[in-house]
Amino acid sequence: MATVFTGVVVARVQNVPLVMLRMESIMQGTEIQCVADTLEELVEEQGVRKLVIDFRAVYYFSSKMLSVLIDLNRRINALQGRLVLLGVHPRLQELFRITGIYNLFTFAPTEQLALQFINTD
Repeated sequence: MATVFTGVVVARVQNVPLVMLRMESIMQGTEIQCVADTLEELVEEQGVRKLVIDFRAVYYFSSKMLSVLIDLNRRINALQGRLVLLGVHPRLQELFRITGIYNLFTFAPTEQLALQFINTD
């Protein structure tokens, strides 16, 4: 069963939370807050340590969204968990490279590969 939050769908695939972002751009404070709240609930309240975020529908996001991802990655790493970013548009991947944080994240082009990465110990 999936839970829907304005533009954000949370489902479980092979018992791993898959956060599907259904917005072309994540630029506004309300959009960013919606995503951040969903991710925080999963990690802080539900204790999720393995997480896939699906960016296939997203073409743009702000530096604030990048900050949310950096913080999330730090928290998941502190729990000895794993975060995989699925289907990140090449333009957005370039943003990760330019800011020097590309190597902090695991990127996967397909859901199948994301699930393989998430389950690799």
